Amino acid sequence: MMYRKFPKLPALLLFFLFQTLCSQTLSAQTGLFWEQPEVFSTGQGNFPVTAYNNDFGIVVWQEPNKSAAGASGANEGSINIALAVKREGGSWEKRGIIGGPYSYSGSVPSIISAVIDGKGQIFIAAAASASQAEILVSSDEGATFDRYRLNTGTESSLAPRIAVCSDGSYLLFVTRGGQTSLSIYYARSLDGRSWSSFQPFITEPGMQLTFLPSHVSFSGREYVVFQSFTGSTEATPSFQLFMKTSSDAGLTWTPARRLTDFRDAFSNTNASADFFDNQRPQLTVQGDSLFLVWERRYRTGSPQIYGARLGPDGSLIGIAERINSTNAYCNNPIAFNFRGDTKIIWFDNRRGGNRIYLAQRTGLVWEETELSGSSVWDASFGRPVVDNDGLFIFWQNTTRQGSTQVYYISPDTSVNPVQLIAGNFSPGRRTRGDHAQISWNIPFDSSGIQGFS
Repeated sequence: MMYRKFPKLPALLLFFLFQTLCSQTLSAQTGLFWEQPEVFSTGQGNFPVTAYNNDFGIVVWQEPNKSAAGASGANEGSINIALAVKREGGSWEKRGIIGGPYSYSGSVPSIISAVIDGKGQIFIAAAASASQAEILVSSDEGATFDRYRLNTGTESSLAPRIAVCSDGSYLLFVTRGGQTSLSIYYARSLDGRSWSSFQPFITEPGMQLTFLPSHVSFSGREYVVFQSFTGSTEATPSFQLFMKTSSDAGLTWTPARRLTDFRDAFSNTNASADFFDNQRPQLTVQGDSLFLVWERRYRTGSPQIYGARLGPDGSLIGIAERINSTNAYCNNPIAFNFRGDTKIIWFDNRRGGNRIYLAQRTGLVWEETELSGSSVWDASFGRPVVDNDGLFIFWQNTTRQGSTQVYYISPDTSVNPVQLIAGNFSPGRRTRGDHAQISWNIPFDSSGIQGFS
């Protein structure tokens, strides 16, 4: 128990001082402080995706409904799509189911992507079936949606990826293929509702198993990075990353240029670039350059998180950096900008189960912070939403029993009030004493309390 003497200060005033000083301490920090992780989805939820602009942000996730095994013995079920929206200064508003059900067979796939265009319209692309995509469009911040179906081909797979071009038009990428081949196809649209027929994105001979395109617009051009399977008689077959660009909103594309053709400065080998496997690229614009993050590993080792700045022609600026510091199995990096600085999130298994980590540059190194916390069993697929209220991170949590929910963390902007306990007087009653004895317990706070008086 702790006592301090105060010259006849009412308990209410002491309470006010505590709250004020704690609030000032939190707001004065330059680091990131978080509330405790919370469940966000109301039921089953997985594979969250996010998008945001200067006015509002969205998080979209899948709600799977598993049924009994079908005639082939594979698990079958359906997927609904749920949405939540947040305006600056407001709280998250859950809009419920806005798409589906879409049937699936086997393990639950990731079937959605989402963007917000320059007019504030929400576009969500979903794999409605093996041969169709559905585009959901909202012009009222997710209150209502119009749906548009388009044929993607008889052998499509993976989630369709929708993108907005620098001139305000739209691109939709899908991956077609069977067991031995995968190739990227794309369609164009001026309004996001009427689409052209799909045409091959990859026209170079010899490129096989090409998928996972990542698009950005930069300086009036379109940039797409993707992975393609390569191999030779001298190296272990591997995936390498390639880039294609367009100056006419996707009407024509440059030949593919290989990006991962450099020697690795962070590995203990001087091996050829062909011995390194590179997967799951994500391309963003950070400041005045392109910034690429991806998974990279040497031969059959664990994938690590790498990042590199690229020039307008795809050339490397400086060197490619390894972001994570621990030799864990790292997956699915996502880079974004927050208050002028580049941040990167991913998940890895350095603590056994997967956890979400965030890296931000401090001087010459990347400083890592665990976000998902020890109470979460297995966290994966982290996605950010940024607005003037702060940074929100969403992810998929998988329980020991295999069910999934969407979790999130929000900025820590509050502290529980201290409970003051009268020592030598009765609250609300007059006393002749010259001194008041008051005790209290320090309340719990997810970020800790640096000081109070």
